[in-house]
Amino acid sequence: MDLQSTAKVLAMEWGAKDFFVLVMEKLIFVKGFGKHWCKYPGKLGCCLQPEVDGLRLVSNTTSEFIHRVTSQSLAVLRIGSMEPGALLNDAFKEYEGDESHKADEYIRFIKDKLPDAILQCIKAAGEEFEPALQQSLLRVRLFDMYASTHTRKN
Repeated sequence: MDLQSTAKVLAMEWGAKDFFVLVMEKLIFVKGFGKHWCKYPGKLGCCLQPEVDGLRLVSNTTSEFIHRVTSQSLAVLRIGSMEPGALLNDAFKEYEGDESHKADEYIRFIKDKLPDAILQCIKAAGEEFEPALQQSLLRVRLFDMYASTHTRKN
């Protein structure tokens, strides 16, 4: 991480004890505990508003909420995750994309953990803000009907 910048810091706020945000002229820098950090292009005229569980970044045209990614969301949505919920989510995506043979492989792999997988997806949906992602994670529950039928046959 290199912040050797001469840019003036316009705002700084803590977000729920987990991270802090620096707003500079052309850069927004987010730093969490440990080695976790990221930076985004800056927005002119934005301000930071602390909230109980995060930080709101408000500009003339947008309002964005910055918060810690929950463990349930990480378990289900992290790339390469081998958690049952992640594999069920991947199976559902393959099934929707007409790759049912790949979906079958995922289901066979997690058939003993199917109830846990469904619960992980439901909890992750409850922790997300994006409606399309919430719907996708909740639709996995409907996919359970297909998966249950498939596991009974085998």
